[in-house]
Amino acid sequence: MIDPNQNSIQSPSAPTVADANKPNSGLSDAAKDFEALFLQTVLKQMRSASDVLAPEDSPLSSNKQGAFRDMHDQTVAQSLAGQGQVGIAAMIERQLDPEKAGEAAAALREMRSEASAMTVSSLKKPIDTSSL
Repeated sequence: MIDPNQNSIQSPSAPTVADANKPNSGLSDAAKDFEALFLQTVLKQMRSASDVLAPEDSPLSSNKQGAFRDMHDQTVAQSLAGQGQVGIAAMIERQLDPEKAGEAAAALREMRSEASAMTVSSLKKPIDTSSL
């Protein structure tokens, strides 16, 4: 997009000043990008493990085929990260966003107190020795 005031070309998705003033404005995007990169690496390693088993004269082991597989893996990884079903991006956001980190810490404390209460109550029950 051309900005008539600056005579320069800008990307339509370029961050604005208002976006920069928001706390953690790019955290979600960065977390999704990291998740996509991680998933792409996992897919690439899975492919390389299967390539070891393929014969060298196989038509599926060419360099051109490998380039297309890499592009396909990148697209699959970005799609999986965009759907948010893996959960890596959500975990990163919870850990790095102060507001979400506080909520996660409170939930963890509650789970720990419930677990300790269950443990203490189970210890207070008498042991049934009649079946021994």
